[in-house]
Amino acid sequence: MRSFAGAIFLSALCWLCGMGCGEAPSPAAGAKVVESPLVIVTTAGFQDVVETLAGQAVRVQNVVPPEKFSPDWRPRKEAAKLLQQASLVLLNGADWEPWTERVALAPSRTVDTTAGVSSRLIRIPDAVTHRHGPEGSHSHAGTVWSSWLSPSLLNEQIGEIERRLIRMRPECKADVIRESGRMRIVLQKSSELCQQIQGGVTAEKPVVLADSSCWLYLLRDAGLEGPYLHWSPTGALPDRALEELATAAEKLPAGKVRLLLLHRQFSEAVTVKAEQLGFRVVLLDNCLQPDPTTRLVERVAGNVQRLHDALFVVTP
Repeated sequence: MRSFAGAIFLSALCWLCGMGCGEAPSPAAGAKVVESPLVIVTTAGFQDVVETLAGQAVRVQNVVPPEKFSPDWRPRKEAAKLLQQASLVLLNGADWEPWTERVALAPSRTVDTTAGVSSRLIRIPDAVTHRHGPEGSHSHAGTVWSSWLSPSLLNEQIGEIERRLIRMRPECKADVIRESGRMRIVLQKSSELCQQIQGGVTAEKPVVLADSSCWLYLLRDAGLEGPYLHWSPTGALPDRALEELATAAEKLPAGKVRLLLLHRQFSEAVTVKAEQLGFRVVLLDNCLQPDPTTRLVERVAGNVQRLHDALFVVTP
C-alpha cells in the first residue's frame, strides 16, 4: 500500500514540476472556475508579446478591431466597458491611442509603455490633412506612433510589460523573465546591426525616401534620415501615389544611392516605378496586422536586416 501511495505522490510531483506558468490544471468536477486576468492591448504586436511572456496565465485581447487604425478609432460602449473591467490595459502611447481621452481608465491598471522613453519619441514636424476611411478628413500632427519599429524603443517597452506582468502574476516571474530575455537577445542583435549600418554609411549616406512617417524610428536607429510621403499605413495607395513618388524623386540629390522604404502591401504597385526612378526598394513590415507565423521581435529584426541588405549586400 505504501508503495502504491508513493507512486501516486511521485507522479503528482512530476506533473506539478513539469507544469509551466501558462499551463493550468483542469478544475475538479463541480469546482468554481476562476478566469485568468484579462490584459487589454491596442496593437497586434503587443498581443504577441503578452502571449509569449505569460502564456495561458492571462487572457489577452486587442481592443482595436483589425480593420481599424487606432488613432482614428472611437471605442463604443462594449469596448469601453471591456477597457474599464480589464485587470491591465497596456497602451503603446506616442499618440497611438488618442481615444483614451474619451474613456475613463483606472490609472493603477493602465500602463503607457512609452512613458519612460518620452524624451526619445519623435514629434511629427508637419501634418497633412487626409482620410483613412469613413471617419472623415483629419491630420496626424503630434508624435510618431510606431515606436515598436525601433529595436531600442521596443526593448524598453517589453521591459515595462515584463514588470507589470510580474507584478500581476508573481508566480510566473521565472517564465516571464526567461521569455523576455529571449526577446531581448533578438532586439540586441538588431540594435547592433543598426550600429553597423551607422558605421557603414558614415562617409557617404544614402538618400532615403519613406512612404510614411512610421519608419522614422527605424531610420534614426540606423543613423539615416530623409523625407517621407503621406501614404496611409493601413489603406490603399492614394490615387496620385506614383505621381507623388516621381515628384519627390526629382527633389532628391543625384549621384547617391537611393532607398525607398515601402510597406510591403504597396510592393506590386510601386516597386517597378521606384526602380525606374533609381531607387533600391526596401519592403518593410509595419507590424500593424497580426502574423501568426512570426513573433513581433522577429518581424522588427527582419526590417533591420532588409535595410542592411539593401545597402551592403550586392545582388547579381
